[in-house]
This record gives sequence, C-alpha cells and structure tokens, in this order.
Amino acid sequence: MLNHNARPLMHLSREAFNDMMVFRQTVEFKCVELAVEHATEEDIGLLEQALNNMLINKGDYKKYSEADYEFHLAIIRASHNSVFYNVMKSIKDIYYYYLEELNRSLGITLESVEAHIKVFMAIKNRDASSAVQVLNEAMKHNVVAIDMIKKEEGE
Repeated sequence: MLNHNARPLMHLSREAFNDMMVFRQTVEFKCVELAVEHATEEDIGLLEQALNNMLINKGDYKKYSEADYEFHLAIIRASHNSVFYNVMKSIKDIYYYYLEELNRSLGITLESVEAHIKVFMAIKNRDASSAVQVLNEAMKHNVVAIDMIKKEEGE
C-alpha cells in the first residue's frame, strides 16, 4: 500500500545536518549582526535581488536553492568580513548541497519563504536581534522536520 504522506528520502545524515547547523549558528548568526552594522545600500540590494530570485523560483527547488545560497552568501558579504566570506565561498558545494537537500526533502514552505523575508527586512531595518531570532526559529523548525523524516526513514 502506498503512503500518500511519504516524503522524499533525505540524502543528508543527521550528523551532517547538525554539523552544518552548528556552522551556521556560529558563522551566519555573527555575520547577520555584522551585516546589520556594516551593510551598504549595495549589500541590501544584493540581498533583495537574491530574495526576489528565491520568490520567482519557489516552484523549482534547484533554482530556489541556488538563490537561497546566494541570499546567505549576500548576508556574509554584507558583514564585510573577508575571512567569513572566503570560508563561505570555500564551502559552497557543501553549503549548497545542505540547502538543496533541505529544500528538496522538506519542500519550499511558506514558513521558509517568510523567514527569508523577515531576515531581509530585519537586516534592512538594522535589527540584529530580530534577524537572529528568525534564524533560530527557522533552524528549530528544520530540526523538528528533519527528525520526523529521519524517524520515518528509520535512521
């Protein structure tokens, strides 16, 4: 009998997911704070462009994931910290794979889209605490969703 509620298998282990989550909490959260302090109008424009590309491509998880990566890279770029930016560029393949797996297995949800809009608005409005709070909530939601998938997969 077919399970009509079945989700796609996730090709990312719980350990790999947790490792990336810790990386994001360590680097990206700090970069959000720095972006709030240092972002220029050009940086805000690049963030908005990446966000718009996400919205345009929300029906195609691969294109959405590319725009999602560009959004997160734009946050790092807006921090104006060259070490963080170079680290993010150097792990592009790993980071992109993580995003693509999330978007493929969880689907592109309204919550995800709204979270990105809220992060963008918080950075634009120079509100670091709101941006970090939104990121934390989104990650908690992802952890619960990943745990459900992994439980269904028997991992």
